[in-house]
Amino acid sequence: MTDAIRPDRRATGLSHVFWALVYSALLIGVTFFMKHNSVQGPALWAIALLPSLPVAALMWATWRSIRNSDEYLRALQTKRLVCAAGLAMFVATAWGLLQNLGAAPALDPLFAYPAFSFAYGLMCLVVKDAR
Repeated sequence: MTDAIRPDRRATGLSHVFWALVYSALLIGVTFFMKHNSVQGPALWAIALLPSLPVAALMWATWRSIRNSDEYLRALQTKRLVCAAGLAMFVATAWGLLQNLGAAPALDPLFAYPAFSFAYGLMCLVVKDAR
């Protein structure tokens, strides 16, 4: 077996990096725009939803990657995603309770996607077997 990354895995990785960069750029751009402009009504909702579009695209790319994988890689990827979602929900729930009890500072909900992404990256390092 070679150390080279398979072309389909490379494409998936590049897609994830691309959509993460688009998400970051839109989040920064929308935040900057809204701090310097007064927008109301439906336009406000449309602008606020912009950073969510790359998240949806990233989930689509992940689904496409899983769909095009063999059954072992599909099981491994699914296990990693479930573990990452569980870790992110555990941390969010614990932090939310601590926040409600006044023991932790408030965190912006925008941290949910980066927290999940971090948890997924961690699971890719930790979960090496589909069993």
